[in-house]
Amino acid sequence: MGLLVTLLMFLTPIFYPLSAVKGSAGFWLSLNPMAVLIEALRSAILLNEWPPLSSHVYLWAFSLASLLVGTFVYLKLKRGFADVL
Repeated sequence: MGLLVTLLMFLTPIFYPLSAVKGSAGFWLSLNPMAVLIEALRSAILLNEWPPLSSHVYLWAFSLASLLVGTFVYLKLKRGFADVL
């Protein structure tokens, strides 16, 4: 588990700006919702700028999609939850 957390930390632009990653790797990293959130917070706190509207839209869309998928999975599996817990 510790290795996975370390890997995810380095795949999220915490120690480096996302603009430092070029090519297709930068594109794939920009799809990471945590990368978008970190970049938005970095621009708000360090640069004293509003994050772009596209960041807000992406984060809201990802949150809504996660909620819908989670609700769907729960409704499909809720009969077995009492047995597992």
